[in-house]
Amino acid sequence: MMVSAANAQLVYTNGPISGAVNGIIIDSGKLTSDSFTVSSTTALESVTAGIWNSPGASTTSVSWQIGTTGFFNNVAYGTSDTTDVFSGIYGDAYFPIYEDSFAISGTVGPGSYVLTLWHAVNTTSDSAGWDENNGPSTAMQNANSIGSESFQIYGVLITPEPSSAAMLLGMALTSVTIAARRRRLRAA
Repeated sequence: MMVSAANAQLVYTNGPISGAVNGIIIDSGKLTSDSFTVSSTTALESVTAGIWNSPGASTTSVSWQIGTTGFFNNVAYGTSDTTDVFSGIYGDAYFPIYEDSFAISGTVGPGSYVLTLWHAVNTTSDSAGWDENNGPSTAMQNANSIGSESFQIYGVLITPEPSSAAMLLGMALTSVTIAARRRRLRAA
């Protein structure tokens, strides 16, 4: 199967940045995992996540992994540079919150998976936190259940190329024709 040429699209959202609950630390050896689901085979391309930083700091990179269970990287993993877009200072939060986007990879079939983030690096070497929004996913930090975090995953849905689809249709029609011919020969 070939990937049809298409732009990345939103394949999962765990909800918007909240800024009202907490920023779950994703540095200093703290791994945070959130579940997500996809409905069809997808080539994963990027994540956008709400990240809390100290005033004057911005995130420069984050380590990530995709797996079938928390803290397990059996699909893909890496460290990616981030692109920061200031989102605001919400409620009583003292920390500025950014929409941090970064590249990921891996191809997943329909089902449930887990995104894990850790080792966030920012310009001041202070802690960085993943915005907790209590969205629909389940989440854990270092094996303890926590409220889930704000993030969106983008990817390209994988579909058969047109020639493959035409070939499959042709094979199906040929099979139907052969079966009908055999029935007529048996009846005669």
